[in-house]
Amino acid sequence: MNTTAPRVRSARVIFTTAVIEAMRFTDTGEEDQPATDAPLHPEDREKLTDDCSKFWEQVGHLVHDEFTQRPDAGFENWADAVRSAGHDFWLTRNGHGAGFWDGDWTLHGDALTTASEAAGSLGVYEGDDGSLCIDGLS
Repeated sequence: MNTTAPRVRSARVIFTTAVIEAMRFTDTGEEDQPATDAPLHPEDREKLTDDCSKFWEQVGHLVHDEFTQRPDAGFENWADAVRSAGHDFWLTRNGHGAGFWDGDWTLHGDALTTASEAAGSLGVYEGDDGSLCIDGLS
């Protein structure tokens, strides 16, 4: 039985969920921002999920290296490493002043930063229906 496929799917779900958490933290709830509890527009959720999956395919092995080769990295477990990567992906790609480059990812921080920046920045806005929409996804 192949146990790798479910683990990879789980990592992608954790990663994408963490990206959405980081997006809500940085881009909602303040003046001139959408409400924190606004639902993510279904089409944009699908596009963001695809975007996160593509990124994870490209760099998931680097996150795995950081987790397995650096016991001092401070990750409680694999899910924690994946969650941290999701947060840092959002922060780095959007220039929020923290992310992969800030010293926590010592083995592959530069490569993860480069990949995040290449993914392009995204903007969050409130749609006509009150949902969260993401500008910059294709």
